[in-house]
Amino acid sequence: MTSPLTKYALIPCVNCGSPPEDHETFINTMVSHHGHMYGDKLEIVLCSKCGLVFLNPQPTRDALDLFYREEYYQKTPEVVDIEALKTSKKWQRDFLFTWLENQIPDDILDWDILDIGSGYGVWLQWFDQSNRMSGIDSSKQASKVARDIFGINAYQSDFLANDLMDEQYDLITGLAIIEHFNDPLEALIELNRLLKNNGYLYLQTPDIHSMVLRQGFSRYFKVVHTYYYSLQTLTSLLVKAGFEVIVSRRRPHLIETSGFLFPNNYWSGEIDILAVKKQRSSLDDARRQPPASNDRDGAYTSLKSAIERDRFYIWYANLYRMAIIRIPFKLIFKLAALIKLPRSIFKVQADRLGLDFDS
Repeated sequence: MTSPLTKYALIPCVNCGSPPEDHETFINTMVSHHGHMYGDKLEIVLCSKCGLVFLNPQPTRDALDLFYREEYYQKTPEVVDIEALKTSKKWQRDFLFTWLENQIPDDILDWDILDIGSGYGVWLQWFDQSNRMSGIDSSKQASKVARDIFGINAYQSDFLANDLMDEQYDLITGLAIIEHFNDPLEALIELNRLLKNNGYLYLQTPDIHSMVLRQGFSRYFKVVHTYYYSLQTLTSLLVKAGFEVIVSRRRPHLIETSGFLFPNNYWSGEIDILAVKKQRSSLDDARRQPPASNDRDGAYTSLKSAIERDRFYIWYANLYRMAIIRIPFKLIFKLAALIKLPRSIFKVQADRLGLDFDS
């Protein structure tokens, strides 16, 4: 077993290059994912130069690769409930795919499409079947499901060690994936390489300005989430990597139906961003470019306000980890659910976006 000291390393800021001594430790928590890193200490820092928020020390690429290959997806293809999986991912079609389809000026037909971090492959099912759809994921189990059940051309590989050809895709998508890389700038350069000239890149990721911490720090700040972006910091990295952002949106957090008995019924804010490849870029050139924007004050204020607003729930989540507290509280929650279930947070979000979520 690798010792904890070799699983993590201090790094400079990937956006502005500032050294670790310029990073302010904002939150200390622990790894809550079961696996070889379970229980390790996590430090979430804020770069005082540009406002990027990330883990530092950062888990090494080898440590994360082991986790994604062997520990992230535990179910085998034989026990995956496909219909339940499609139903659980229906919100992606309503909230993400519909928006993406409306923002791209061309019809998404007969395209070469790649989804990174493709998991079981459900996302690609929303596209017209005239497209040639591929996925890439580190998980052997998830890639097998995508191939065998959904017919996706799924590669099981570390994305940064792929053998895909230059400029072969019209569209690349990444849902909740850009926050997982050790070096997001390196990942964006690789995405640039794979896209055709004027090809589209769609990313969806949590918004650091719209956090909800009602499951405690350890459930929001995960070891697999190595970076936490605002629209400004993510745009800065995209510009450095040779992209031009053509449209973006921020979906703010929703907590109307979250309360003491149902603290987990909320929607953390997210960013949707669509960019187009404007020029080929190298990693060295990208690193030399200064950040396009500074979000230090905005990120600091958002972190402080989220902690203050959800302070009770953070305390409660820490208390709930104790078995002597968790067992009786589970019984209370089950009784509460029999009396009145809170309104689905997905339906609240659908109402705000004018969508018919039940169709």
